[in-house]
Amino acid sequence: YAEVVTLVQKSLEDAVSWYGENSLQTAYAHDELSKVFTRLQRNELAIHHGTKALDIRTALGDVTSRYYALTLQHLAMAWLDAALIAGGFNPENGLLHDRGDSMKHIQKAKELVSRAHTIITTYHADSPDCGTIKINLGNVIGYLGENEKKIALNYEALEMHKKVIGHENHQTFANMYANIARTLMTMNRFTEAEELMKKAYNISVSTLGPHSGHAGWIRRRLGEISDMKHRQEHGGAMPGTAPGGGGGGGGGG
Repeated sequence: YAEVVTLVQKSLEDAVSWYGENSLQTAYAHDELSKVFTRLQRNELAIHHGTKALDIRTALGDVTSRYYALTLQHLAMAWLDAALIAGGFNPENGLLHDRGDSMKHIQKAKELVSRAHTIITTYHADSPDCGTIKINLGNVIGYLGENEKKIALNYEALEMHKKVIGHENHQTFANMYANIARTLMTMNRFTEAEELMKKAYNISVSTLGPHSGHAGWIRRRLGEISDMKHRQEHGGAMPGTAPGGGGGGGGGG
C-alpha cells in the first residue's frame, strides 16, 4: 500500500496544482486518499482527508450528488474503524464496547452514513451504490444493537443487487447471506442463520470451489451454528453430552 499512498498523494498534489484547493477534482483526490488510509487503519489521516473532501463538496454546493453520498459513506467507515479500535466489540452479541471514545465515534459514523443513505435513496435510488450504502448503514447500527433494522437493510440491498446482477450465483450474494446469518447468530436465531449460511455456502462453492478460503470460513460458521443450536435445544449442553452434564466419562448403557 505504500506505493498506492504515494500515487494518490501525487494525484492530490496535481489536483490542487491544476484545479485549486477548492475543486471537485481535489475533493475526489482527498476522498481516495481517505479510503486508502482507512484500509491501512490510519484513522486520523483517513478522517482528516475524508473531512476535507466533504467540506470542499459542501462549499461547492455538491450536496445531492452520488459522489457526495459516497464521500459521506467513506468518512463514516473511517469513524466506524476508529470506534472499533477504541472499544472493540463482543463477538457473541455483536455490540460495540463502551470504552474511551468508542460511542462518540460510532454515533458520528451513524450520522454520516445515515445522511449518505438519505441522499442515495432520494436522488440515486437506481444506483448500485445504493445497496452498498444500505449494507454499511446496517453494519454501523448493528454494533449499536439495531439488528432488526440491519437485517431489513441487508435484504433491501440484496434485492437491489439481484436486479443489477440478474441472478444469485455470484459471490456478492454469498457474502450478503453470510452477513445476515452472522447477525441472526448474535440474536440466537440459529435455525434461520443456518438456512442462510447454507445458501451462502452453496453459492461460494459454485463460484469459488469447495476448497476456497471463503467456503472454508462458511463451513466453520455452519459448525458453530450447529453447536449453538444443540446447546439451545438441550439446555446448554455440548453435542455428545447429557444436558447439564460434563464432557467426561463414557456413560454406561
